Amino acid sequence: MGGRIGSVVALFTYPALSLSQAACSLVDCDMEYRPGFLAYREGPALVKCLDMLASPPDVLMVPASGIDHPRRLGMARHVAALLDIATVGVTRRPLLPQKNIGGEPGSPVRIKTGREGGVIYVSRGWRVEARAAVELVRSCIRGHTMPEPLRIAKCLMRAWRREVWSDSNAGDPKPIDPAPSGRDTRRRREDP
Repeated sequence: MGGRIGSVVALFTYPALSLSQAACSLVDCDMEYRPGFLAYREGPALVKCLDMLASPPDVLMVPASGIDHPRRLGMARHVAALLDIATVGVTRRPLLPQKNIGGEPGSPVRIKTGREGGVIYVSRGWRVEARAAVELVRSCIRGHTMPEPLRIAKCLMRAWRREVWSDSNAGDPKPIDPAPSGRDTRRRREDP
């Protein structure tokens, strides 16, 4: 039904955005994906990764909704409230209908990023004000659609998954090389 869920947490210095720590985990999951319930499906793997870090992050960027959620408790807020960590939610599309974008308190803020007109949505997570969340995310964008911490964490996840995903002991914590390959894995449009 649900399978296994993997997660990577990458800790960066700020504002230099140098990777200082990384942790990965793989947990069994018995829940299928349902919109609005991501924290129940993927949250345990994220919490396990955070527990593996030598020190907790000052602010956690989560590739999921924060307050932009029907119950105002997306994964960025849910996990943060459990662990009392400041968070910011960053997504490629809003969870709530477009009419709520930027119009009411707590609605996500649309940010144009990258060279190809990429767009992301930033929503306040836990213990971070909306303006500070947007400023933090903007300061972490380095020419790609997603902020560098999330982009590099995704690269680390892909590398880790290729190396250990099929191992029989894959549920055990695995060390990962904190130096990502730097290879850009985005698809590019071909010029006509």
